[in-house]
Amino acid sequence: MMIFGERGRGKTFLALGLACAMATGTNFLRWKIPRPLRVLYVDGEMPFQALQDRAKAIVRVLPVEPRPGYLRLLSADMQESGLPDMASENGPFQRLIESTLGIGTERQMGVLILDNLSALVQTGSESSDEIWNPIQIWLKRLRRLGITTIFLHHTGKGGQQRGTSKREDDLDITIKIETPNGYKQSDGCRFVVNFTKHRHFYGDDAEPFEVAYEGGIFTERACGKSRLELEDRILEMHGDGMSVRAIAAELGMDKSAVHRVLKKYADE
Repeated sequence: MMIFGERGRGKTFLALGLACAMATGTNFLRWKIPRPLRVLYVDGEMPFQALQDRAKAIVRVLPVEPRPGYLRLLSADMQESGLPDMASENGPFQRLIESTLGIGTERQMGVLILDNLSALVQTGSESSDEIWNPIQIWLKRLRRLGITTIFLHHTGKGGQQRGTSKREDDLDITIKIETPNGYKQSDGCRFVVNFTKHRHFYGDDAEPFEVAYEGGIFTERACGKSRLELEDRILEMHGDGMSVRAIAAELGMDKSAVHRVLKKYADE
């Protein structure tokens, strides 16, 4: 699976939120997670302290914490010489990751998240099929071993994932992170999840949706509604006597997000 989008649009927040949810067996946005999974999150760009703080903020609002060993963060920032080049065939990067994943042991991890390709691939051109070939072979090996890989990437000038299109051939899912209509900087972290490839699922499950993130909490809403339209609808439903729980269920939101809107207008 690939998650791609412009810089600063929310890819890491989405991937970390998914990682924390999988590690605790907690449902996340519209996705059902029936049991905890061991997750390894590899970051080649962000300072480790910032990555850890983000993960802690997300875990803090979950109903349970990950059990020991179920959420591991591996950062280039904490390695003496950084992380090795991911593009080298059967190289030190692959050996490091497979060792950390515990392949072949009873504690083998089930999910690997790589954030992001530009930081982890250090040689050659992103447009080169030859550079991608050894990575593709390795990801297929992980899939055969029962490990799901999610990697993050940037968009190019045309709005598609940057570099060779061969990268998408073997993927089951690609998600493009997009800017919502009417977005303002004051809205904070807010983005649209748009499935540009969705093997094995279709219909309503493949429809785009909007996500807002604040203080460790992710809220989902139907795509296309502006913030003001959504707040107006919450106020209207509240005025009709609906409870916070009923409003949240109707709009597919978190109850705390409905509370914040009502409190904001009460204060004003």
